[in-house]
Amino acid sequence: LGSLTSFLELAPGRVLMGWARGLFLWEEGRGIVNRWQKAPGSPAFDIWALQPHPGGGVWIGTDKGLFRWRDGRIEAGCPQMRNVSIASLLLHGGRLWAGTLGEGVAELSPEGRFITFHALPQETGKGFVPKILPWDGPAGPGLLVATNVGLYRCRVEGGRGCFERAFGGTPVHKASIATIYREPSGRLWVASADGLYGFDHYRTSHPIPWGSAEAGIEGHP
Repeated sequence: LGSLTSFLELAPGRVLMGWARGLFLWEEGRGIVNRWQKAPGSPAFDIWALQPHPGGGVWIGTDKGLFRWRDGRIEAGCPQMRNVSIASLLLHGGRLWAGTLGEGVAELSPEGRFITFHALPQETGKGFVPKILPWDGPAGPGLLVATNVGLYRCRVEGGRGCFERAFGGTPVHKASIATIYREPSGRLWVASADGLYGFDHYRTSHPIPWGSAEAGIEGHP
C-alpha cells in the first residue's frame, strides 16, 4: 500500500484512506473493499490530503494536482491545478484553500473553480505548505499557514494574500513545520523539526513543550 498520508471518516465504520499508491475505502468488519489509483486519462498519483466536498464526495490533493472522488470514481479538478503538488486542503470562509509545494496557497471556490495563487513570503524559498488551519479575527476570515520556515497568518485583502509571521519569540518561530492541529478547546499543537509544542487559544507566547526531537516525545501538557 505504501505510506498512509491521510484518512477521512465518511460514516461510522467507513473510512476513506489516502496512500502513496492510491485511494482506498475501508469498512469495519470487511477491511479494504475498494481502491482507486488514478483518474481516467491522468497519471497515477500520490495522495497527500482529503477534504469533504460540499456538493458530495471528497476533494483529493495529490502530487499531480486536484481531483474529486464521488460515486465510486475519481475525476480531475480544474486545469490550473494540474501537476501542482497539493499537501493540504481546507474549506473555510466560503473558499477551498490548497497548500502547495512551490505555488504558495491556492484559492478556489468550494466547487473547485480556480481563483488565484497567493505566493508565500520570499524567505520561504520555494515554499512548502504542509497544513492550513482557520485563523479568524476582527478583520474577517483568515488562515494559519504552516511552512518550512515557521507559521504565518494570512488574510486576503483586495484579492492579494497578505502574510505575517506568527508566534515570534517561540521555538516554532522559524522552525520547519511538519503539521499543526487545533483541539476543540482551542489549543494549537505544532509539530516541528525540533519537537512538539502546544499553544493555548493561539495567543500565548509561552508554549507547552511536549518533547524534543532528540529526546523523543514525552511529557504532559
